[in-house]
Amino acid sequence: NVLGLENLCSLMDPIKTNTAVALNIANSVAFARDNVDIRDDLIVMIERDVFSSPTEDIAISNHGDLLRQLSLTIFANCFALCANNESLSSVGDCSWFSDNLLPCLVNEIKRARTDACCASQAVTCAHLFAASSASAKEFLLDQGICEALRKANEYGVECHELLAVETERCLNIFAL
Repeated sequence: NVLGLENLCSLMDPIKTNTAVALNIANSVAFARDNVDIRDDLIVMIERDVFSSPTEDIAISNHGDLLRQLSLTIFANCFALCANNESLSSVGDCSWFSDNLLPCLVNEIKRARTDACCASQAVTCAHLFAASSASAKEFLLDQGICEALRKANEYGVECHELLAVETERCLNIFAL
């Protein structure tokens, strides 16, 4: 799984891959085009296992954390490419995002103290959605993202500079 996710990250990196190819792959992932729908698989890797044991083997735990981070990175890269191409503005027409991804992003932001790197990627995704789609922005507001961003920002200022910068940028989008 890790190798496949790392390769997908590279395929959506316009520095490593032809921009047109990267955009095509990003659109396929984001909008399940070309009979490719791995979004649910990525969501499963992002969601935290509520049944995991505190005595779980550290290697298994680290593997799960790596899969989570790579999955969030894939979504962040994917949505950055789609936002630049303005194809992300159509997310309001797709219920999959509000039913699956957006609540998952808010939950990940709420856990910033547990995993600041994953929270930072989730904030990047939320920022791209809010900047691209009014309906996604409204949905995120309804999910309580502003409070989650404020708490993540407080932690970021204390311990994680990238998280602090990303949350501040995202809060500016939600400024009422």
